[in-house]
Amino acid sequence: MGTSGLVIDRDELFWTNRGTPYSATGRILRMPTDGGPISVVDMTQRFPIEVAVDGSNVYWTNLEDGAVTALPEPAQGPRY
Repeated sequence: MGTSGLVIDRDELFWTNRGTPYSATGRILRMPTDGGPISVVDMTQRFPIEVAVDGSNVYWTNLEDGAVTALPEPAQGPRY
């Protein structure tokens, strides 16, 4: 387990937590840059390593299977 990708978009910080290899335990997380709760964007990834945002979507890559995933960027505030 460990943190890998990290990016700031507007007022939020996004990062990946790799999880355990060969299992879907990786997470994409976010929190406001001025502090506040950490919330989960996705929690079923296979070793995510990089993350990017473009104001509309959150993108990440999974090392284990080479997948690139995109989700609409969540509205601010906790989301579990």
